[in-house]
Amino acid sequence: MSSRGDLAQHYLGWAFYSKESWDFPLGRIESIYYPLGTTVSNTDSTPLFAIFFKLFNFFLPQNFQYIGLSMFLSYLLLSYYSIRIFKLYKITGILLLLSAILLTFNPVFLFRGGGHDSLCAQWLLVASIYYYLIKTNKNNVIRINIYQIIILNLSIMIHPYLTFMVLLFNLILPIKNYFFDKTLTIKQLIVLPIASIFSLSVTCFLIGIIDLKHKTSSSAWGYGHFSLNLNALYNPLQYSSILKGININEGQYEGYLYLGLGMISLVLISIGIGIAYLCKSKIIFSKYYVYILLFIASFAYVLLAITNIIVFNQKFFQVNLPLKILDSLGTFRASGRLGWIFYYVIIIFSLIYFNKIEKITKKGKAVVLSFLVILQLYDIKPLLFESNIKEIPMGDYHTYLTENKWNKILFNFKVIQTYPIFTQSLLKENDFSELSYLALKNNVKISSFYVARDARGRDKRKVIEEFNKNIEEKTLNYEYVYITTKENLSFFSDIIKDENISCEEIDNYYLIYKKIK
Repeated sequence: MSSRGDLAQHYLGWAFYSKESWDFPLGRIESIYYPLGTTVSNTDSTPLFAIFFKLFNFFLPQNFQYIGLSMFLSYLLLSYYSIRIFKLYKITGILLLLSAILLTFNPVFLFRGGGHDSLCAQWLLVASIYYYLIKTNKNNVIRINIYQIIILNLSIMIHPYLTFMVLLFNLILPIKNYFFDKTLTIKQLIVLPIASIFSLSVTCFLIGIIDLKHKTSSSAWGYGHFSLNLNALYNPLQYSSILKGININEGQYEGYLYLGLGMISLVLISIGIGIAYLCKSKIIFSKYYVYILLFIASFAYVLLAITNIIVFNQKFFQVNLPLKILDSLGTFRASGRLGWIFYYVIIIFSLIYFNKIEKITKKGKAVVLSFLVILQLYDIKPLLFESNIKEIPMGDYHTYLTENKWNKILFNFKVIQTYPIFTQSLLKENDFSELSYLALKNNVKISSFYVARDARGRDKRKVIEEFNKNIEEKTLNYEYVYITTKENLSFFSDIIKDENISCEEIDNYYLIYKKIK
């Protein structure tokens, strides 16, 4: 709660959801963003955990939350699949440990660990790379594809952006198995991607991402704003102890892909040795088709991450696209995140290639990797020890609002209606979290909240028009308390003249409601 940002949104989404009775879709929440409602997916509250823990809500502590557990499991599973990948290439012992440290403690993962637990589930990408790299046979190929389908369905119950990235592997894994491993039939090549998409659609329907009754807009503003800068791999922003950050455009923090000085050094070493090898040896490209396919597919996502507004440092070039295409691409407005697959591919294959160099002894590799681990951890020290999440105080949360005054009023009503409606910042930035916290404490529904995807425009306009009409006709709902600011108080000027209506100022907010007898 003290973060008053993403973590507050995630906790409050879960807290309201846990208090509601079961409904369908399973992730439906009616008491926030009222009267339109939303889902736990739209509050980024990780439906996988929210639905599971709601089953046991009757004996959970009052302020229970699973954000810490979610982050811990992300660390654990990222480490697990990192080790599994390196073991495929017979990397063992100290080399395995050092390689796993470099992959697990990568800056992108640590950057998200500072305040967005669901986006920390990047183990889903590493797991997908792992299943893709397994050399299949007739006995295990279907099982591996089923595992990948499970990963896909888990991803949609964690975060949709991860799903869009994982989906790539559900499409290219059968292609790899059919054309390169020769372990699938043509029928299986067609059926497996269809099965992936069908199962994903069913899961989306069950948890409310697909909801035929309560429709939300799939697109949102921001494609081209929250994009990937061309300097992303070597730009640490403010998160390096050694390198100075390069200025980027506002919003491009979403495309944070800094490798870290240790990994940059390893990539350059691997490229240098690789070029020297290419100059001396004839390459049989057919041996590397599996990796070429993965590289091309992941690079396609980089192009989506860059968007039609191509930015290097703070200079940009724009490619004009039809509005319909831009609207469709707006589904993934924080496009900079789509560079994550390519990011992990670079790290994984740089580590694999270095570990497989025959001309360097195992001891020599261990010395080099040990130095690079120390360099990497020192370089990203700001991410390890200066994360914003460490500034959040421990213990019970106390709002900056005068809680006892608010509670005396809110206790008597069923709904908080903010004006303007559906805003996330009424008086102060992200004060939806404070108002929602008070609503939660008093078992009151609230119209103010921050949701990842808005309600369909037509439904939202209908609610706003009805609200405006009621105010014009001086017909307040007596079960509501209306909250606004001084600059918007004139909207209620005729209403507050009524002797049965109270208008009270608390903490610079104005509360309008039927007088309490």
